[in-house]
Amino acid sequence: MDLVQEYYDLVVPYLEKYDYDSDEFKNKYHFTGELGAIYQKEQTIFQVWSPVAENVEVLFYGIWEKDYRIPEIPKEIWQMQKIENGAWQYKAESDLHLGIYLYRVTYFNGKQKTCVDPYAKACTINSGYTVIFDPKTVRLDQESKPRKVFTDAINAVIYEASIRDLTIYPHTDIKYKGKYLGLTETNKTNQEGKPVGLDYIKSLGVTHLQLLPFYDFATVDESNPFATYNWGYDPVNYNVPEGSFSLYPENPLARIIELKMMIQALHQNDIGVIMDVVYNHVYTVETHPFTILVPGYYFRHYPNHKLANGTFCGNEVASERSMVRRYIVDSVLYWTNEFKINGFRFDLMGILDVETISQIRQELNQIDQNIIMLGEGWNMGDILPIAKKAIPENSAKLKGVSFFNDQFRNAVRGN
Repeated sequence: MDLVQEYYDLVVPYLEKYDYDSDEFKNKYHFTGELGAIYQKEQTIFQVWSPVAENVEVLFYGIWEKDYRIPEIPKEIWQMQKIENGAWQYKAESDLHLGIYLYRVTYFNGKQKTCVDPYAKACTINSGYTVIFDPKTVRLDQESKPRKVFTDAINAVIYEASIRDLTIYPHTDIKYKGKYLGLTETNKTNQEGKPVGLDYIKSLGVTHLQLLPFYDFATVDESNPFATYNWGYDPVNYNVPEGSFSLYPENPLARIIELKMMIQALHQNDIGVIMDVVYNHVYTVETHPFTILVPGYYFRHYPNHKLANGTFCGNEVASERSMVRRYIVDSVLYWTNEFKINGFRFDLMGILDVETISQIRQELNQIDQNIIMLGEGWNMGDILPIAKKAIPENSAKLKGVSFFNDQFRNAVRGN
């Protein structure tokens, strides 16, 4: 059976049984507690939202260490208990730092599927398994912000680039080419003696470096990262840094620490970091934890149950639903608080709804009103009403959010 047919076989019965857009579903199943693996040395609490599942289990595969071979069969299976508002919980009374796990979901027909935790913050190489960790182990000695005070988005000077591309040129003396740490190196030049990498960006006088996606994406093999090339608009784990930019992608924590070091180096040179985020679609809808945990809820469908495709990427995320909105807001706040991100560029922002983008702006204002929000406000898709889309026509509802302007392009094109 192909993946597409398997997707519809799983999802359609749930779309027929539940009205995910109803107030009844929202009121009954909106969960406000913490989600993910909540680590303490003496205990880890697993909490996952899966309101329509018959059963959810934690599959535990052991503790990661160098050269650890993950067994095909889990070492332990832990039965989760259903708590309030469609969430499931399991408390493991031991130190699970670097523990490896998946969730297994049982459906009404007895069939089962496994998935990573959508709230994962660390994973094994190539996104295979979620990894628990002690947050203290990835903290830097000095968490920094740009020293210059930035007070008005209208004065931003933004340079867009890929982490890989900025340092990959072979004829330089940058040591860590194409990696997070390549952007920490200073006093580096090309064969003509001109500055490269961080020094080049600094020489431009920009206020912000807008980096193409550096969350965990699908199409670059992290064990052989230079064999293929992709910009990264194919999301997998939204809250995990991409491993192909790390020196040690097999180490679940290395990519977190190296990314923080890169951001810190940019901040120390008075350059803010804008993160390119792609919450409008996922790479493989059929196997994504959104689908496995709550079939059909996280994506828009037509009345005939066919997936909407306003993104032209095969699916579009239903940001207007309360737990989808919550996920996106939680993700942005995690990157802001944990990695000290200075701005967010929303890919295909017009697919997302006004209320979600507005809520993000409000939450960011509580942290720092100078955090930039900008996005592609193209009017795409035909399910979300125009009045609810985060597009320029609704900019009055989105104070503090900037839009890419496509009017000149459309004029040249004759629209």
